[in-house]
Amino acid sequence: MRTIFLLLLLCISPILKAQKPFTRDFWLNEAATPIKVNAILQDTVGYIWLGTDDGLLSYDGMSFTKITDSIHSPVTAVANQGGNIWVGYANGKVGLVTKQHVEEFKISNGPASPINSICIETAAHLLLISTENGVFAVLNNAAAKLDETKGLGDNFTYGMCMYPNHVLVGCDKGINDISITNNKLTIAHITSLQGLSDNIVRVIKKVPGTQLCWIGTQQNGIDLYNEKTQKVIKTNLSGSWKWGQINDILPVTTAHAWIATESGYLLEANIIDDTSIDVTPYYYPDKIYKKLLLDAAGNIWCGTNKGLTLMTGEYLRYIKLDMPYLLHDATAMVIENDTLFIALQNHLFQLSIKNPEARLIPVFNTQTSITSLYIDKDKRLWIGTWGDGVFYIENHNAITNINNTVIKGSIINITGTPDNLWISGLNGVEQLTYPDKQKITLVKHHDKKSGIGSDYVYQLYPDHHGNIWMATDGAGVCMYDGDQYHHWSSFSTSNSKVAYSIAEDTAGDIWAGVLYKDIYHLHNNQWDNIRRHETQYVDINISSVAANATGQVVSVSQRCIDEWYPRSKYFRHFNNAMRLGIDSTSNILNCIAKDNYGNVYLPYQHGILIFKNQDRAYNIQPHVHITHVNLFLKPVDIGSHTFSYDENYLSFFFGGINFSNPERLNYRYILEGYNNDWVSTRDGGITYAKLPPGKYNFRVQTSLNSGFENAHEDSYSFTIQNPFWKTLWFYVIAIIACLGIIYTYIKIREKRLNKILQLKQERMRFEYEHLKSQINPHFLFNSLNTLTDLIEENKEHAIDYTVHLSDLYRYILAYPDKDLILLSEEMEILNNYMHIQKSRFGTALDISLDIPPSVLNTKKIIPLALQMLVENAIKHNVVSAAQPLIISITANNDEIVISNTLRPKISTERRSGLGLINIVKRYRLLTERPATYGIFQNEYIVTLPLL
Repeated sequence: MRTIFLLLLLCISPILKAQKPFTRDFWLNEAATPIKVNAILQDTVGYIWLGTDDGLLSYDGMSFTKITDSIHSPVTAVANQGGNIWVGYANGKVGLVTKQHVEEFKISNGPASPINSICIETAAHLLLISTENGVFAVLNNAAAKLDETKGLGDNFTYGMCMYPNHVLVGCDKGINDISITNNKLTIAHITSLQGLSDNIVRVIKKVPGTQLCWIGTQQNGIDLYNEKTQKVIKTNLSGSWKWGQINDILPVTTAHAWIATESGYLLEANIIDDTSIDVTPYYYPDKIYKKLLLDAAGNIWCGTNKGLTLMTGEYLRYIKLDMPYLLHDATAMVIENDTLFIALQNHLFQLSIKNPEARLIPVFNTQTSITSLYIDKDKRLWIGTWGDGVFYIENHNAITNINNTVIKGSIINITGTPDNLWISGLNGVEQLTYPDKQKITLVKHHDKKSGIGSDYVYQLYPDHHGNIWMATDGAGVCMYDGDQYHHWSSFSTSNSKVAYSIAEDTAGDIWAGVLYKDIYHLHNNQWDNIRRHETQYVDINISSVAANATGQVVSVSQRCIDEWYPRSKYFRHFNNAMRLGIDSTSNILNCIAKDNYGNVYLPYQHGILIFKNQDRAYNIQPHVHITHVNLFLKPVDIGSHTFSYDENYLSFFFGGINFSNPERLNYRYILEGYNNDWVSTRDGGITYAKLPPGKYNFRVQTSLNSGFENAHEDSYSFTIQNPFWKTLWFYVIAIIACLGIIYTYIKIREKRLNKILQLKQERMRFEYEHLKSQINPHFLFNSLNTLTDLIEENKEHAIDYTVHLSDLYRYILAYPDKDLILLSEEMEILNNYMHIQKSRFGTALDISLDIPPSVLNTKKIIPLALQMLVENAIKHNVVSAAQPLIISITANNDEIVISNTLRPKISTERRSGLGLINIVKRYRLLTERPATYGIFQNEYIVTLPLL
């Protein structure tokens, strides 16, 4: 209920015209020369994109990056669609940002005049382009032109506003409400005849959460337009505009917007009711505001004719004060309605915070310094002094000193509850009741003995339950609920016993500024040192803590001012680094005030700072983005996620995006799959060399402190493949290949063994047949008869015959286990056999040999093959003096040919044919070259391969 009440209070809070926002200018190039900004947007990642006369720029809070292109024309429009940045140019061309480069988007029949705005209808993939020569609807790279000939009010078009079923286009003749129903184009014209204050409509912007649009014109200011009813709502400003041509409108809430004009004004507009708009002008004669953007952190970015300007109007403003105001003199502040009371040492002044021309007005002087100011429910102003007790002012003129026995001496702090006045001094806290003006009664004296734990209380703070919280010197934070004192062990150590300031936020949580420990936060009865991770900016001297009505908590120290953002759980720092002109603040304890609406006021060197209630739940959380990945120092497509085993030298580059305190960015990264520990850094890159094969996930986070709670993260997953010899498929193939090799080896070995076995069998069969033929009774009989005849006729010849016969049988027995022998060895066997047969047949047997010597000693043949073939020729043919048997043996490197004249015997021995068949089979087992035999032209020819 309390939160709802405060939000309701915000909605009816008046416009404080004396307040001004801070501004900070940025140059867009190193030369610090003016560059006009024509368009501005923030993308889904967080980057701000600027369309300028010098091309397209991106901004991350720290630096501007020029986006290269080949179009070379001023950028006049930018649009974002699903993370894609579309760019419109002054020459009518359209580009699309790809890999930090603008690629021209080719459009058939596209525009040729300057582009003023771009809208994208995501569902239909429709691109709408407003130009100085009509509106172009682009679909599938082809454009359809909509101009006066098609019903458009005027060809010179400006801003557009897209709705689900129609689009509003501003032009030099009012508003064009374009819709397509049943494939039929309909254009409704809204001009001055329908209530527009000016026919030249330059800007159309939606009012969030309503059916209304802000209409910005060239001469007569702003109107409101209901896009449902197609009605113009006349306002009190219609026709009485005095701030010049409207360049842009930035809607913030349903009733609040900022307006940029060509005449150098930045206007704050608030819708009061259906027809009334209140405008607060801020004049900047040195620049012209062109375009406006509200980022996620609440900063308003203004594109100007010179560059870029940051404006703090949504969260921070100031009231400039002149003499006699001096910061070091400010000792106490309080606000009642629209009047601010400020004590400068012993002088009390008042200031009207609604009057832009207001000055400090003296109210009251004391003999000693004023230490505290408080306004009670009866509108009395209580004044605490250092030495003169307490005064109060009633009706702005009656001043009464109540320095009596109850309240006297030096006062530290004054506050109140509905029924009591609470005053802290050097000797504890006085709880007083004041039923009438003249009588002040002591209810209870609270001190160290009664239970506070200290007599010295810097601040008394009543929460919304009526409890009194006490920031003490020596007992930390103490809470009194009307009956008991409550203490926490968090403040029991020597480094956290001194509490300076206390505040309650909209969630009902208590905040405390504590010496040495900075800021503590109490939630669910647990104190948390909320700044435990702040290392660079922590200041032990917290002078004040206060919370506004929208949940932000402001803490003041000598080093800077910090503002806590509940949504992001970070502090926004205000110091010299922001370059807003905030240099010094008061170091007087609790010199801070809140107005009736919850805005927080505190003094600084040039006047009063106002940390205003914020219209939206802004988030100052920084974002991080992996900008690019390098492989061996060369950029790779960030969409590539698979690399070979030797592509293992990877560099990752990342950048933080933050527009509140970019100088405070911290990073940490981890490469999952490689290590398990986060590595903290302030740099924007890391290189991993010689990564082993595996799956990896590179993660990077950014934070405004070293704690990284709620840190935003970006990641890049990738795989380095195993070398092919370590892959599963290679193992499978290798196993299959091994099994195949083993299987093949076994089969080959088995086949070889079978061949050997067959050879042995054939050889044995051959030898058996040969031996049979050689020990045939006829062969022995003929051989012995021949030997007998030789003994009787020529003993020496008989001896030679006997030697050759024995050699023949010796050779036959010498090669029983050999598959092949040299041809020369085979000829030795044949010569012995031929000698025997020549001794028997004489001239009736004619054997001719034609074998080169090189062949005899290099080529091989199966044993006894020639002897058996010659024997077969003798056995099966007539051998006589009248008909000699002629046997010819010739050879070359490849084969040997045995031929004989064919004179078959009329009666022969029974032919088995096993010898020749055996020779053929043995050759078949040894080689693929066949042994052949047959009759050709009355000759029997046998051809054997030489191996």
